[in-house]
Amino acid sequence: MQGNNFARLDIADLYEDGLGVEQSYHEAMKWYRLAAEAGNARGQCCLAYAYDVGFDGQVDYKKAMYWYKQAAAQGYVYAHFNIGKLYENGEGVEQNYELALKWYSVAADQGHSNAQNSIGYFYNHGLGVEQDYKERHDGIALLHIRKMQ
Repeated sequence: MQGNNFARLDIADLYEDGLGVEQSYHEAMKWYRLAAEAGNARGQCCLAYAYDVGFDGQVDYKKAMYWYKQAAAQGYVYAHFNIGKLYENGEGVEQNYELALKWYSVAADQGHSNAQNSIGYFYNHGLGVEQDYKERHDGIALLHIRKMQ
């Protein structure tokens, strides 16, 4: 069944980008949903993102959070980062910098550079943590070290 999910994701990507087919976010969401409902973490995250940005013309942060959490439960790094963004911006949830930092930290530990940068930003501006320029610097240093590896 996993092979079918890879095919579903490939088809969804083609529709999302309009490669070889007429671009259709509706069709892309259909194929992402099939992969997501079959338990594929990337499919879950892509479907969440489609709700997050409003592929079908309407943003639905509640559905986005649901699908991001499904993917996060499987360790999908982009889901961890995007959950952090929802908490940081208060989209579909009450704004909560502490929870945003928690989710960013999980993604950063997996090497997600934007999450590492966000952590530095939080420390630099004292969002959910005491302002700490050393932590900000250490976070940015970690980002550069990981890029060099």
